[in-house]
Amino acid sequence: MKKYLVLIFFLYSRIAQSQNVSLTANVVNPENMPLSGNVILVDSSDNMLLGNYFENGKIDLSFAQKGFVLLKITSLGFQDFQQAFIVDTQNIQLGNVQLNAASNDLREFVLVATKPMFEKTTEGTKVNVENSLLSKSANANELLGRIPTVSVLGNKVNVFGRGEALLILNGKEITFESFKSLPPSDIKSIEIITNPDARYDAKGKAVVLISMQKYYSQGTSVTLVNSTTSGLIKNKPLGEYTTNAANITFNFRKNKLDFNSYYANELGTSWSENKFITSSGSFKKYGYYTENNHNTSVHYYRAGLGYKLNEHSSVSAQYDGLSHFFKLDVLQNGDYYSDEIFVSKINMTNAATTKLLNHSANINYYNEIGEKGNTLFIGVQYNQFQNKLLDNIVEIIDTNSYNRINDNLNSIQLYTAQTDYSHKLKKGSVDIGAKFSTTTNEGNIQFFSKKTSETIYSPNTSIANNTLYTEYVPAAYIVYKYVANKLTTSLGIRWEHTLAHSKSILYDSVYFKNSYSDVFPSAKLHYSLNDSWKLSTSYAYKINRPLYQDMDPFLWYLDSLTGIRGNALLKPEYLHQSEIKLTFKSISLRYAYTLSKRTINSVMMANPVSPSPNAVIFTKDNIQQRTIQTVAIETLYEKGNYSTYTSCALNIYQYKDNRVEYTTLKSIPQLYLYTYHTYKIPTWFTAEFTAEYYGNSLDGLTKRKPYYYFTIALSRSFLKEDALNVNLLWNDFANTAQAAGKFTANTFSNEYKQKFTLSYLRLTLTYNLTSKTKFNYNNKNVNEAEFNRIKK
Repeated sequence: MKKYLVLIFFLYSRIAQSQNVSLTANVVNPENMPLSGNVILVDSSDNMLLGNYFENGKIDLSFAQKGFVLLKITSLGFQDFQQAFIVDTQNIQLGNVQLNAASNDLREFVLVATKPMFEKTTEGTKVNVENSLLSKSANANELLGRIPTVSVLGNKVNVFGRGEALLILNGKEITFESFKSLPPSDIKSIEIITNPDARYDAKGKAVVLISMQKYYSQGTSVTLVNSTTSGLIKNKPLGEYTTNAANITFNFRKNKLDFNSYYANELGTSWSENKFITSSGSFKKYGYYTENNHNTSVHYYRAGLGYKLNEHSSVSAQYDGLSHFFKLDVLQNGDYYSDEIFVSKINMTNAATTKLLNHSANINYYNEIGEKGNTLFIGVQYNQFQNKLLDNIVEIIDTNSYNRINDNLNSIQLYTAQTDYSHKLKKGSVDIGAKFSTTTNEGNIQFFSKKTSETIYSPNTSIANNTLYTEYVPAAYIVYKYVANKLTTSLGIRWEHTLAHSKSILYDSVYFKNSYSDVFPSAKLHYSLNDSWKLSTSYAYKINRPLYQDMDPFLWYLDSLTGIRGNALLKPEYLHQSEIKLTFKSISLRYAYTLSKRTINSVMMANPVSPSPNAVIFTKDNIQQRTIQTVAIETLYEKGNYSTYTSCALNIYQYKDNRVEYTTLKSIPQLYLYTYHTYKIPTWFTAEFTAEYYGNSLDGLTKRKPYYYFTIALSRSFLKEDALNVNLLWNDFANTAQAAGKFTANTFSNEYKQKFTLSYLRLTLTYNLTSKTKFNYNNKNVNEAEFNRIKK
C-alpha cells in the first residue's frame, strides 16, 4: 500500500506547477510567546529538502517540492512538532504552531540544523557570536573590533565606508561605555546595517545591532570567565605587560520574575608608543612618545530586573555602571628644528591619573497588543558620565626644568524618554515613535606651572576654561513597510528639532546659540528575482552631531608646544547616503555612496592660546565637503566541519575645501580584506583563523600606510554537557599591527607610527553552572536607550 501511495505522490508532484511554494508559521509556547529553534522539511523518502534556524517564532520557507512533505519543528525545552501534508498550493499559512513544554526528564536532544557564524540579511551582515572565537574576547570592546568592517578607535565605533555607527541593544540605543559592560559570552549576535532608515536616530551613519542570548530555563545559571593576556612586545620582558580579566554572569528566573547581573574587572598593564614628526612651517619636531597604562581598579557591573505582568506585557529596570581608575607613566622626548637647524630639546615625563565613572539607569514597559503582533514600547533613561584627569608633569626644556599640573574635569548628564509603536498590516507594517532627549556637558580646565626650583605654582589663565553645553532634541518618526511575494519596500521620515547652547562660564561669553529643525527621509527596496538572485537599494539623509568631548576644552597636554583639545564652535555634519546591493546565493556585491557637508574631521592648527608661533594643537574642525565611494564583495561558505567568510572592499575618500588651510591632495583608494576560517575536529578541538587588512590610502588630508594582523585560536570543551571551555588565542602572531601615516594641510603636517599591545597570548577559561527545572518561560531581555556621543 505504501508503494502505491508513493507512486501517487510522485505522479502528483510531476503534474503540479513548478513554482516555488511559500510556507509560513508562527511558533509559540503555551503562553503565546515566540520561540526559537530549528525547522526541517523531508520528502516521502525521508530525504531532507531544507533545514533552517528560526528566531522570534517566525518561520518563512521557500521550496520547490510538490506532493508529500513532512514538517518538523524543534525548540530547546519543548516537545517536537511534526505535520505531514500534500502540497497543492503556492502559499501555505500554518498560523500559530504551539509547542508544549517537554517533560522534566528531558535533558538531551539532537539539533538537526545549526546557525552559521556569518549570515547575509536584507540590510547587512549578521555575525553569530555565541560559541565562536569572538565569544572568548576579554571584553565587549575587543569583540566588536573583530567584527568584519568594524573598527573601534578612541571609543568610537566606525563601519568601513560609512563612518561612526550607533550601537543598538535589543532594539534600543546604548552608549559605548554601557556596551563595554556587556559579557562577551552572553552576546548572541551582532548585525551591521550600512544604511539605516528613519526608525533610528538621524545621527547614525551605520547601525550595529546587538542581540543577547535568551535563557529559556527557569532556575539559576552562572557563567564564570577568566582571561589572562600576556603581551609579546619586542625588547620587552615576557610577562611585563600582562592583564587579567575575570567576570561572572548570574541569571535567575522564577515564574514571571527575571533577574540578571554581571560583574567584571580588569587588572594589569598595557603599553603603547608613537614615533612622530610634527611640522609647522619651517618649524619641525622629531618626537618619541611611550605610555605604560596601569589598570589599577577597573570594574564593570550591571543588574536588571524584569517582571511579566501578563502574557502580553512586561516591565523592566536596569542599572549599568563603570568605574575605571588607571595610572599613566608617560615619557616624551622632542628635538625641535627650524630650517633644519637645531633649536631646543624637550623631555617630558607625566605621572598621570584618570578616573572614569559611568552610571546609567532605565525603566521600560513593553506590551504586545492584539493577536496580530502589534507592539508598544515606552522607556525612560538617565545616564551620567564623568572623566577626571590629573597630569603631574615634569618638563625639561634644554637646561630649564618645570613642574606642571593639568587638572581637567568633564561631566555629562543625559535624560531620554522614548515610545515606539509597531502596527502589523496584512502586507507589511507601520512603525511610529517619538523621542525627547536633553543633555548637559560641563568641562573645566585648571592649569598650573612653576620652575622646579620654585615652591608656588602659578595659574595659566590662557589655558584655563569652564564651559557649559546644553542640548534639547525632540524627535518623531514614521516608517511604512510593504511586503509582497518577492518585493519588500519601506518609506520613512524622521523629524528632529535641536536647541543647542554653548558658553564659557569662566569668561562669561557665548560660543553659539542654535535652534533648527530637520526632516530626514529614507527609502528601501528589496526584490527577489528568484531563489538565487536578490536586488536591494536604499537612500537615507543623516546628521552627525559633534561628540560632546569634541566641543569641550578638555586638554591633553603633550608638551609646551603640542596639545590636544576640543572645539566649542563645531557644527553638525549632514550626509546623503545611498546604496545598491546584488546578491547571488551566498555572494553579495555592494556599492555605496556618501556625500557629506561640513564633515567633522581631525586636524592640526596653530595653537591660538600659546605665545609661541610654533605651538600646534590637535583638534576637530568642519571640512566643507567629503565624498565616500565603496565597492564591496562578500562571500560565505560552509561544508561539513569547515566554514569561512571573506569580505573584500575598495574605498575612495575625497575631501574638498576652498580654504587655503585645507587644500587637499589627490586621493588614493583603500583596499580592505577580512577573512575568517574555522575547522572542527570532532572530539578534539576547534581551530579558528582570522586576518584583517587595511591597505594604503589617501583621503586628501591623511595618507595611511597598510595595517594588518593575523589571529589564530584553539578551543575545546570538557566535563559533562561541555560545562568547561578552554580557549587559547594568539593575536597578531606575525607582529605586524601598527598604525602609521601622515596628515598634511597647508603648512602643517604630522607623520606618525603608533604601536600598541596587540601581539599577545591569551588563555580563557569559561565554566557554566546551570540549575534547570522547567522549560516553559521565554525570557524578555532588559532593554535600554541612551546616546552614543560620549568617548573617553
